[in-house]
Amino acid sequence: MIVSQILLPLKPPSATVMTIKLLLSLLLFLVGCQWNQQQQLTPIGELSQTSTTPVRVQGVVRDRANLVTKGAYQLKDETGTIWVVTDDPLPDSGQAVTIQAKIKSKSIPVQEQISQGLYLKQLP
Repeated sequence: MIVSQILLPLKPPSATVMTIKLLLSLLLFLVGCQWNQQQQLTPIGELSQTSTTPVRVQGVVRDRANLVTKGAYQLKDETGTIWVVTDDPLPDSGQAVTIQAKIKSKSIPVQEQISQGLYLKQLP
């Protein structure tokens, strides 16, 4: 009798149990995604020219500048300030934004010396 109970197929779970399991799985997935996104923010003061992977930064828009074919805005957080070049419409001054961008550098002559200035190129 014990062998026959082991060999008999188990009853399939009811639709209610399956729905609850699916909803719990979805909830855990969404919480995990949100947690992961929060962990990926890079403080502006920690940006480095050596980074080749896109970064996520968050801050408040300060100054803005319209360029010939693009726009640029200054982004500030509690650790620093950096310029962001974008093909998108410029955000408003004072607006809080979170963006994904590539770190770029530009040689800037300052008093007969060359200084490397970092900026961000916003990704779509």
